Amino acid sequence: MRNLLVDRARARMAAKRGGGLTALELNETLLVADENSETVTDLDEALTRLKALSPRQALLLQHRYFGGLSLEESATAAGTSLATAKRELRSARSWLALELRGEQLH
Repeated sequence: MRNLLVDRARARMAAKRGGGLTALELNETLLVADENSETVTDLDEALTRLKALSPRQALLLQHRYFGGLSLEESATAAGTSLATAKRELRSARSWLALELRGEQLH
C-alpha cells in the first residue's frame, strides 16, 4: 500500500513540479490528493531514513499511516507488546515530526 501511494504521489508531483509547501498534519488517515503529493513523498523518504535507525519504529509508523492498522494490530504485527509499541510509536512520531520540519537528528 505504501509503495502504491508513494508512486501515485510522485507521479502527480512530476506532472506539476514545484508547488508550495504546506503544513503536515500527522494522522492515520493521510489521503493522497494533489495538494499533499509532496507530503507523501517526504514522509516516504523520512520513513526510509528512520528504517536505517530503527526498523521497528519505521514498521510501526508504516502500519499506522499506510496500513491503517490499530495500535494493537501494529504491536501484534511487529511482534512486540502494546506498551512497547506505544512507547516506540511516540518516539518515532517525535523523530518524524522533527525530520519533516528539517530538524534532522542523526
